[in-house]
Amino acid sequence: MLTPVHRDGGLVHFNRAGGVNPAGPALNKQISIFTDVDGTLVANGKLNQELVSFLRSKKSEGATTVLWSARGEQYAKAVAGQYGVSDLFDSIIGKPTHIIDDQGWRWTQYVRSIVTLEP
Repeated sequence: MLTPVHRDGGLVHFNRAGGVNPAGPALNKQISIFTDVDGTLVANGKLNQELVSFLRSKKSEGATTVLWSARGEQYAKAVAGQYGVSDLFDSIIGKPTHIIDDQGWRWTQYVRSIVTLEP
């Protein structure tokens, strides 16, 4: 279960219930932020400036940033180029169609926070 931890403008930060990460101290300490295109980076035809500021801040702190879209890599690259934010991302890819992990979907337990946009 995810519970809201704090709000930052239009961004809502969530952690798993209890705030305890089951991964413990061996957790990957490198922050990786995957951002969707439609409805997230761009909503209603406008670049989400709050999200861009958030991503720039995290990137300056050393986070790896990835832009992805269910519409594919070329689409994600085209949108990033159109809005002039390609440089913000270390990688631009299509969303995965398959995830191969010995944990199955349990790998998501290692995600420390999920940021969504408030409606």
